[in-house]
Order: sequence, then C-alpha cells, then structure tokens
Amino acid sequence: MGGAYFSDLPKEGSPPPIIGSIMLAYAESKEEVLERLKADLYTTEGVWNWDQVKIHPFRSAVRKGM
Repeated sequence: MGGAYFSDLPKEGSPPPIIGSIMLAYAESKEEVLERLKADLYTTEGVWNWDQVKIHPFRSAVRKGM
C-alpha cells in the first residue's frame, strides 16, 4: 500500500504539492523491506532518492483485515 504526502492541502484545479511518497509494508525485518524496495519499479527506474529513504516500525491502532 502506498501513497503521496503533500506540503499543504491540495487546491481544486491545481496539481497537488507532492513532497514525497509513503509505502506501508508488512515484513519480518527492515532487511526484508529493503529487499522489496530494491526490486520495486520506482527503484529500478530511478524515481526514488535512496539518500532520503527512511524505514520506521509502525503498528496500527485500528486492526482490520487487509
């Protein structure tokens, strides 16, 4: 699951002010996430800036099947 994040709320009729992208990944380790990212199309096509990649553990407060 992924998406974009903005510097401000998008205004109707204007392109959204995208400043980054977000991906939620379910994995057993940080290394597993890195391996997936290395194989992702955005990586292989040079879209993502690897100097700014950050991986943070996350647990949802709301449990719902995906």
